[in-house]
Amino acid sequence: MATDTYDASGKVTAEAAPEAVAALGAADLERAMAAFAGTIEQQPPPYSAKKVQGVKYYELARRGEEVPQEPKEVTVYEFRALAPLEGGAFPFQLSCSSGTYARGLAHDLGKALGVGGHLAALRRVQIGSFRVEDAVTLAGLEPAVADGAEIGRAWIPFDAIPLPFGEVTADPQQETRIAHGQTVLVRELQGEEGDWVKMINRRREFIAVGTVVERIGTAGVGIVQPRVVFR
Repeated sequence: MATDTYDASGKVTAEAAPEAVAALGAADLERAMAAFAGTIEQQPPPYSAKKVQGVKYYELARRGEEVPQEPKEVTVYEFRALAPLEGGAFPFQLSCSSGTYARGLAHDLGKALGVGGHLAALRRVQIGSFRVEDAVTLAGLEPAVADGAEIGRAWIPFDAIPLPFGEVTADPQQETRIAHGQTVLVRELQGEEGDWVKMINRRREFIAVGTVVERIGTAGVGIVQPRVVFR
């Protein structure tokens, strides 16, 4: 079934007959999922935080207004079923670029198969260099610290935290503005409007994370709004 949010929290917009779903085999899934591999144009879900003229898509959708059709280029490295379709659902594995909507892929896959589809559940097992298997639970952290044990790869110095999006370097004047939550005009900007950026100073200290609120021309110049400030 398809939903308006492309996940299990939304309202059902279409539902296929059980026999249509039962007729789908492993080869059908494999063929349809393979079509999404590589660099593709993906339309963000109507209920998403992407903005148009400062207004979020989900705000437009909730008001019953039309959401713009503005596809974004994303890359899907891997998208495959881990088990056959059973009871109208199946587990899958996805590896993709930052900014890809997994629920968008689920919706588009259901559409391609002719039966509709939505994302029932999602568990992120890796982002950038962060992997679930390297994690330390909160319950295990306190005794490890008390015993002076090595935490291993779970310990990363704050300034060295890798993030899956571009970074911008602030000069001293901009650093002061950022500290007060004020926007800054930056160059060599990576990302489009609405994207996150890592903000560092000239000493390469991690000072904030922000979002691109406006791109100016095509020369990598834009305005960034600090969202979480650390220094």
